[in-house]
Amino acid sequence: MTITYHSGRRIQGTSGDGVGNNTNTTQSYTSGATADSDVGGIYFIGEGANTTSSVFYNGFIKSVNFYAFNPSSNSGTCHAVQMDQDGQVVHTFWSKDMSTLGTSNGTMTTETSIPSNVKFGQYHSLGIWSTGNMKMGINLSGSFDGTNTTRITYTNFNGASATRDVSTGYDMAFNVVVGTKSSALDNVQVGSRFEETDTRKIYHYGTPVVFDDPTPTSSDYTNTGSSFTFASNKIHVDAVGYGSTLTMCTRPLTSSFVPTTDGCIIDFKFNWTTAGGSGNDTGVQIGLWDTRSQTNNTNNGICLEFVTSPTYARNVQYRCEGVFDNSSVQGYPVPDEYYCRIIVQKDGSSTGKGYTSESDRTADANAVFSRSTAAQTGFSSKTLFGLLNTRPTGGGNVIGDLDNMKVYTGLVVADTVWKEEGT
Repeated sequence: MTITYHSGRRIQGTSGDGVGNNTNTTQSYTSGATADSDVGGIYFIGEGANTTSSVFYNGFIKSVNFYAFNPSSNSGTCHAVQMDQDGQVVHTFWSKDMSTLGTSNGTMTTETSIPSNVKFGQYHSLGIWSTGNMKMGINLSGSFDGTNTTRITYTNFNGASATRDVSTGYDMAFNVVVGTKSSALDNVQVGSRFEETDTRKIYHYGTPVVFDDPTPTSSDYTNTGSSFTFASNKIHVDAVGYGSTLTMCTRPLTSSFVPTTDGCIIDFKFNWTTAGGSGNDTGVQIGLWDTRSQTNNTNNGICLEFVTSPTYARNVQYRCEGVFDNSSVQGYPVPDEYYCRIIVQKDGSSTGKGYTSESDRTADANAVFSRSTAAQTGFSSKTLFGLLNTRPTGGGNVIGDLDNMKVYTGLVVADTVWKEEGT
């Protein structure tokens, strides 16, 4: 059916016309795990769209699983990713502890993917990289789709000097769901409605971004106490303990939401320049809250907390609706500048991580610190983004600068998405 545009941003077509990631085609090559290939460290192995006739080309990958195994019980994390023609990771579908993989070829992973919102271009590739040595199932003789028999290997793929090596003759063994998107729907207005006449499904085109402040200014925030000031389009933190007065700096979200309805992602950059002193701990929490009425250890925040104490020169902790995690990396995380990401899943489980670069955060690679909480219920509606000075008496100090804050409802990092009504 030809796409028809009506007044009031109303669009009609069929499921074959496609919107966003919502039209799915399952592409499988699961019989091919007859051999294996090494992957690990800086190396990546994947299947590429080396011709425009590839079934991947111009699609949007919704989910992917591979034959992946760890015969030597090596430690590390493996990441299922989409990579562009320059060897840069443009989307991470899932990450998995290598210790949970099988020890022999023949078993496919069953991970839940975060759908990609990046169109699969020519010479993009789909595969796995890992921080430790592991193996991937491949096929030595078959052809995945009749046009693409190429294995793609990148060396130093996540850096500026990426090189691309193409070896023909065998394929990855995998199961992939590809979403299609009509080019006619690539450039529509936010607020548009797409009606699939053959399925009666309805999709709405909107922005999942509920907070976006790359360069904060004082006029947009409610700020109490002296711990937070504004300079050079950043929030400057100088926290030495707030005494008897709560110190908090917040800005309302464009719309309030319950994080577990669709999941949520919280991004920000914190340049932590100074941590020291003596006496009681001093800390600053950065994230989301429901109100400005908060306390130190019992609060409804979803936030990373940067702490200095007599015991640890620096420590990064994580709090989610009153549940607390400071169990992993303690001591002195370096370098100073952290690209942070908090992800809350629909089941209430969550993670908070910090990376040394934007590319590492995009790829979920080389996290300097990682915190998590198990699934929980009873999340309150979030209305504010901001900072909280959390320690009642000083001694230590936490000094740094905050900027590039962004909050998404849902689990896709994108400024606009199509969303099916009722999901």
